[in-house]
Amino acid sequence: MAAHQLTQRRRSTQRTLIRYPELCQLVVNHLKDGWTPEQIGNRMVFDGAKQRVCQETIYRYIYSKEGLAQELWWYLPVHRKNRTPRRARKRQKSKFDRDVSILFRPDDVAHRREFGHWEGDLMLFEQKRGQTNVTSLVERVSRFTVILKNPNKRTKPVMQKIIKAIKDLPHVARRSITGQNRREFSPLYI
Repeated sequence: MAAHQLTQRRRSTQRTLIRYPELCQLVVNHLKDGWTPEQIGNRMVFDGAKQRVCQETIYRYIYSKEGLAQELWWYLPVHRKNRTPRRARKRQKSKFDRDVSILFRPDDVAHRREFGHWEGDLMLFEQKRGQTNVTSLVERVSRFTVILKNPNKRTKPVMQKIIKAIKDLPHVARRSITGQNRREFSPLYI
């Protein structure tokens, strides 16, 4: 524990912005003028400064003991006192509109009163089996099932197999197809 504390102290005194107080003051002034660490670091590169720091060094200083004492975090665009993990996963926007939820199906389809409405599902297998997968189409009233083997899970081959499988059925037997909220079934939501 003593060795760890000694190492931490040594590392904190060897940090660039602590060793070079003029550079530190320049960075702090830019931060207080509303610059982001990215802008400061890139501007130093653009100007060809002899002493320069990257954005990560600036962020480390802001969230260090010295930076927190000066409350430099307040000058960041997102006034966050604690730093989020560097590679924290950001929540991604949904690839599908909320309007196409399965909950918005008509009652006749939802309660299985009308023939001709299908549910599609893509079943993937273990990676060692290769790219091959299976699409299942189940008619909701009769539970009639069609299983289609696909060469891969891309949209175009999957959709071509589905179209080929149901194109000979009468119009009454192919009113709608509801697929999973996955990329392979994205054209089904048109």
